[in-house]
Amino acid sequence: MTKKLHFKVQSVAKIISISVAGTISISMAYLGYGVWSLVAHSLTASILNMTMILYKSTWKPKCSFSYESFKSLLPFSLRLVIAGQINSIGANIQKLLIGKHFSPSILGYSSRASQTNGIISNVINRSVNRVFFSVFSSIKDDKERLIRGTRRLMKNLAFINTPIMIGMITVAKPMTIVVFTSKWLPSAPLLQIVCILGIFVPFYTINNTVLIALGHTKVNLHITSFSTISTLSILYFTIDISIQALSLIHI
Repeated sequence: MTKKLHFKVQSVAKIISISVAGTISISMAYLGYGVWSLVAHSLTASILNMTMILYKSTWKPKCSFSYESFKSLLPFSLRLVIAGQINSIGANIQKLLIGKHFSPSILGYSSRASQTNGIISNVINRSVNRVFFSVFSSIKDDKERLIRGTRRLMKNLAFINTPIMIGMITVAKPMTIVVFTSKWLPSAPLLQIVCILGIFVPFYTINNTVLIALGHTKVNLHITSFSTISTLSILYFTIDISIQALSLIHI
């Protein structure tokens, strides 16, 4: 469905499944089931969403295995999996070192800043990867069209994203107080630093999506490996300076 840009069915299924799961979860919480209401929410939402999509989909799963399909997809997929694991391991090592060298509260402030900025960045990443990966894949043999589409997408996303990031930099302190209360105020300067990176996120995301759409997962793996090693190396030499210096690593 995603490949064919059929997002209406997916959106309707997601809205219905979340609504039903939310109703069940709230009812169970009210009746005293405690943490099991969260379990019920997760299971109900996943099962309903899967069932509705399978019902509307023209493709149905079969109990068969294709060695040829597995062989052809393995190099492409395996590199993406490894790149994702490297990126995840690198991010968690950073958190581990920050928590060990500083204090849990400093790690909390740093994580809050990254999470707040990530609200916008994650929306961009999901939108580009989910929608435009299919679009770029369909026109990958038409390089002129691909270049024009990439440039147009960059301009449009930059037009939306840049003012948001600049706005967050400008109002970081009052926004933190209003949204998270004053106890999280020390995270505001870190949020301002991280938002500088946020200005450039669309450019990285789009170029990375184009690389993968063209089948260059090997290049993607090399970039991820180099970026992770470089970040951890810089972290090693700046960890004795300040948490602000560590935030600048991401820029």
